[in-house]
Amino acid sequence: MSDQHVIPVLRAKRAEIKGHVIELEKRLGRYRSDLANIDAAIRILTPGADPEAIPAKKLYGRIWTRYFARNELGRLALDTLRPAKGTLPAQEIAMTIMRAKEMAVGDYRLCATVTEMVLTALCMLAKRGNVVRSGASRDARWAISAAP
Repeated sequence: MSDQHVIPVLRAKRAEIKGHVIELEKRLGRYRSDLANIDAAIRILTPGADPEAIPAKKLYGRIWTRYFARNELGRLALDTLRPAKGTLPAQEIAMTIMRAKEMAVGDYRLCATVTEMVLTALCMLAKRGNVVRSGASRDARWAISAAP
């Protein structure tokens, strides 16, 4: 049967994901324990307080701080677009940036993450008028905006 080579890959992927789930459950347990301890301290220090009434703070994931310094990604995107003849897709811009930073271009997840970060940076640059987009969604192509 032709699917025999697929099964071991699926089993390995399942094992990997299951490991992630177990680790996340452990982290969740630690966070819940910490939260219970903080709630207990609040109740001791202010007996009438209801810790459950405190709203959750929204977390903003700044994943790119692991890979890029402040404003570096936008600058690298502009540096990639300046010499380009015509427009470039975000994925090509991301790959150029990854090669310049000597990142693992063969890592699919990292490529997808950097591409998403590049799209975010390009959208911010477009709002400022530094770049223009032609096309929509993932098929969009980007270029330096014409001088005013």
